[in-house]
Amino acid sequence: MLRPCAASLLALLMSGCFSPSGSDSSGSPLTASETQATSTSTSTLGMTSTSEPTTTRGEPTTTSSSGGPTTEDVDPSTTAESTTAEVTGSSTTGMPAECGNEMIEPGEECDDTNAIPGDGCFQCMKESTCGDGVVDAGEECDGAKACSNCVRTHFWAFVTDEPVSVVEFGSLDGADTYCTKLANEADLPGHFVAWLSTGTQPVAMRLLHSAREWRTLNDQLIASNWDDLENGDLQRPLSVTEKGTELLFSPECGACPVWTASTVDGLPLMPNCSGWTAVGMESAAVGECSMADSHWTAGCDLFPCSTAARLYCFEQPPAP
Repeated sequence: MLRPCAASLLALLMSGCFSPSGSDSSGSPLTASETQATSTSTSTLGMTSTSEPTTTRGEPTTTSSSGGPTTEDVDPSTTAESTTAEVTGSSTTGMPAECGNEMIEPGEECDDTNAIPGDGCFQCMKESTCGDGVVDAGEECDGAKACSNCVRTHFWAFVTDEPVSVVEFGSLDGADTYCTKLANEADLPGHFVAWLSTGTQPVAMRLLHSAREWRTLNDQLIASNWDDLENGDLQRPLSVTEKGTELLFSPECGACPVWTASTVDGLPLMPNCSGWTAVGMESAAVGECSMADSHWTAGCDLFPCSTAARLYCFEQPPAP
């Protein structure tokens, strides 16, 4: 039941105290503030309300006259699910690693841009497969000549096809580089050491003492191991070049001189062209590629540094 005051106000409003056109009963237009106050008071009495159906997860929601949802209309699970969805989609909340993006992420041992077996990384896991034709970590070789189960059966040695002057290599390192270059050009991978010595760097210290064989490129045995190499005699003359060609000379000093300045056990001999840096009137101890006894490295006449002689090149075995 309405109280008397409320009933009087209601009767007044219903009797046309204001007109639908926005004028009061006197015919004067209402101001904007008056119109708003009237609307507010009407809503307060519950006589007028605006409600528009909205859909939240398939259910209607009532909107108040102020334009916002009432408290009972908010579904808490909607807000929680929206927040969860946003967090789940974030790149900072445990997204799975992407194999192939060249970034090592959690759960990956490596990451490259391909899925090629044998390149050291396959499906983001490190692997080494013997027989895939690629030398991976832990393998000495893979499928090449002188290779069995990815381990070298023997190493190569050759005499250079052409004589070379001291000025062309200029040092021990230069001679090693020259040997390696010739070998690589002949499809022999790896690093090669020139059989050369100086007073401070004998070849016995520069070439690893392998327990495996050195052979010529036509597969002839030179030495079964380091001990066999330094015992004074080779198994045969080291007269096959990096091209696989055998140099045919009469076995005598001077037929095929080779720069050495080294004894049969790889220790230094003098002179040595001032450490393989000088030419002119100096000379060096040389070997002979046509012979297999100790003359292969020492015992022939000294050779002028201003001329050209060959080099012996031995493949460097891997470190034990």
